Amino acid sequence: MMKRRFLFLLLMLATMSATMSAYDFEVDGIYYKINKDSVSVSVTNKNSSNSGAYIGHVSVPAEVIYNNMIYPVTMIDGSAFEKCSAMTGIDLPNTIKEIGRYSFMGCSALSHIDIPDSVTFIGTRAFQGCRSLTELYIPASVQNIEYEAFIHCYGITSIVVDENNSYYDSRENCNAIIGKNRSVLLAACVNTVIPNSVKRLASDVFNGFTWLTHVDLPDSLEYIGGYAFYGCTGLTSIDLPNKVTTIDDCAFASCSRLSEVVLPESLMSLGGCVFMDCPELTSLFIPANVTYIGGSLLARDPKITSIVVDPRNTKYNSRDNCNAIIESSNEWLIEGCNYSTVPEGVRRIDSGAFAYCDKITEIQLPSTLHTIGFGAFRGCASITSIHVPEGVTQIDMDAFRDCSTLTTISLPSTLNKTGLDHIGTYCFYGCDSLRAVICYAVNPPQIGPFSYGCFESATLQNGTLYVPAESIELYKTASIWRSFKNIAAIGDINGDGNISISDVTGLVDQLLSGGELPAWMDANGDGHVSIKDITDLIDRLLAGGL
Repeated sequence: MMKRRFLFLLLMLATMSATMSAYDFEVDGIYYKINKDSVSVSVTNKNSSNSGAYIGHVSVPAEVIYNNMIYPVTMIDGSAFEKCSAMTGIDLPNTIKEIGRYSFMGCSALSHIDIPDSVTFIGTRAFQGCRSLTELYIPASVQNIEYEAFIHCYGITSIVVDENNSYYDSRENCNAIIGKNRSVLLAACVNTVIPNSVKRLASDVFNGFTWLTHVDLPDSLEYIGGYAFYGCTGLTSIDLPNKVTTIDDCAFASCSRLSEVVLPESLMSLGGCVFMDCPELTSLFIPANVTYIGGSLLARDPKITSIVVDPRNTKYNSRDNCNAIIESSNEWLIEGCNYSTVPEGVRRIDSGAFAYCDKITEIQLPSTLHTIGFGAFRGCASITSIHVPEGVTQIDMDAFRDCSTLTTISLPSTLNKTGLDHIGTYCFYGCDSLRAVICYAVNPPQIGPFSYGCFESATLQNGTLYVPAESIELYKTASIWRSFKNIAAIGDINGDGNISISDVTGLVDQLLSGGELPAWMDANGDGHVSIKDITDLIDRLLAGGL
């Protein structure tokens, strides 16, 4: 044990040392790292924070002398100038071959850079957030530009690729970088016009272009990358060409004014969160050829009133005017809205299906249901009660998290499948108003994998857990369940701690009074307090099962 701790300490010290000194030597205020070939060097960062490492205008020499050796400077190392927000300009020599990933990320004051004719590689997010750059010129030597290299460079007005470049171009004066091999538009600016030959939009290519009110997508377009139009708050509508087959994750997320979109017949794949946080969107029609839909497609879109799947679609359906998307083969409801219903036959409500649908006050769950997925009803801030039907064997993590007005939850006896965590971590976390938890399972359901936070302390202290009369002692000793200060029997109408004929009489009186009846009076667990519950109590008393 002591040896292990010592080795751990050595590892920590080595990590701290690497963090504190990311360079091999410094000359004239520039930090260098000797490359693996031992004969050349890279410009690198001062340390992990890099704060204040480079200020003003920086000139990188073609070579540097260290320990009486001359080293050519061949590379801008990954993160070399990252976070140098006070650096205004830089001169790079014609010996530089690579500009590494994140190398100039966050250099918000950098207003000018000439990429040398020697550069062949520009890494991912190399210039992310260089908001002061106004012009970009890509020389003929560049062979590889990774995605998102120029994301969030909102000040650029001109992009030109050398006409002799074999890998990229800026055809038709489009003010963009286009990869020739796949006709993919990799980088755009305020003056970009998408040429008609472009087939693909790379991820994040228009991310954060808040001034964009309209975009002409060419008829040749087939693919829209993830986050391509994320945060384009000026867009109100989008015309998608009829060759588009794929719209990747979050492509139009946070387009806060987007109110109209027509998905083309050619569409086959619709990624997750594509229209998340589009609060003005009111309807969505899923074409017949769509064979893949990612999760949380419409999360936080309060005005959605209509979700319709083309009846010809063989993968998904929206039967019975349910205003939801159901995967036909396995009967999973994968996407809903404030105005959805859950038809009979549905076996699973998938992860995030109703997340943040804050206008739902109640929802009827079908008798065929067996699983409620991760975060399925998270943030449904107007829902007051839920009856989980018999047959459900699992409620996943965060399923009802932050349902702040939820007062009553009814859990079925079928939450008892061997080997499962029946109720997930944080399932009712943030449900501050929850005061009645009715659980029909004879054996306390397993909560996990991390049981802390499943119920709020206010529920444990001020609420009541109602369970079968014969199981009260089991719940009083079971993990988490024992934390309930108040545990009572389902059907104990008069509250005397016993189930007897007086409870039958009391339930009859309650039904005759015509008032609202609390869920814990539902003795048979069918979700309704009725004459059937009286019969159930009588049968159980006669059988001596209480």
